Amino acid sequence: MKKIIDWADSYILPIVKTSEQHLSDYTSRLLSNNNIDKEQVKMLLRTADIGVSDFVLKKEIRDIPQPLIELILKDDSAPEPLKNKVMDDPTTEDINVKMIHNGAQGGVELDFNEESNGTKRYYELSSILLKLTNESHFVTVDELESRMHPDLYQHFLNTYLSNAKNSQLVFTTHMREFLNDRDLFRDDSVWFTEKNDIGATQLYSLADFGSDILRNSSNRYNAYRIGRLGAIPNLGGTHINIENRQ
Repeated sequence: MKKIIDWADSYILPIVKTSEQHLSDYTSRLLSNNNIDKEQVKMLLRTADIGVSDFVLKKEIRDIPQPLIELILKDDSAPEPLKNKVMDDPTTEDINVKMIHNGAQGGVELDFNEESNGTKRYYELSSILLKLTNESHFVTVDELESRMHPDLYQHFLNTYLSNAKNSQLVFTTHMREFLNDRDLFRDDSVWFTEKNDIGATQLYSLADFGSDILRNSSNRYNAYRIGRLGAIPNLGGTHINIENRQ
């Protein structure tokens, strides 16, 4: 059983959520430890046309605040290795990222926090993309298109599909334009979720539809957009009653 558990632990990557989960720090630490190749990350950023030609990682050692040390040592749920590390070396290492853009006078260095959300998102996802293409993994990504231009989102998917051999990517999305591409996205790889009147969610595949609803020659995007495939919001009217507003 241990071999199976160890395999699953290495094959299945943590869920990538839209909420803050320090994914940029995860990418930076993989780079710092040479677990992913910097030149490959630079190539991904350049081909994404986000204006980044290079980046620099700068390590900074900081002392752990004494109140936090005491809190960790008194916490019964804290792992012993963590407590021992804090007692032996009460410091922490931060990795700051500086992005380099091409300017009229040469390279212009910007702090990572000054970059656009789309640039930061693609840097974060670059480590996931390289893990999927260079190794064998399974990963789920919530709202893959979050913070990215639709073309950049499609570019990410095309890069994955063109290079990954033994990995699996499952993602949720509100983007529907990819339904136009039947060559890259087969019917059985597209799944919809629809809530019923009591809030329960039904999951079904595009491949479940018969030829009476979706023929091989049908435009899947148009069929979804007009509601033939379900899984669209049942929106109410747009009128707001302001007669009694004070």
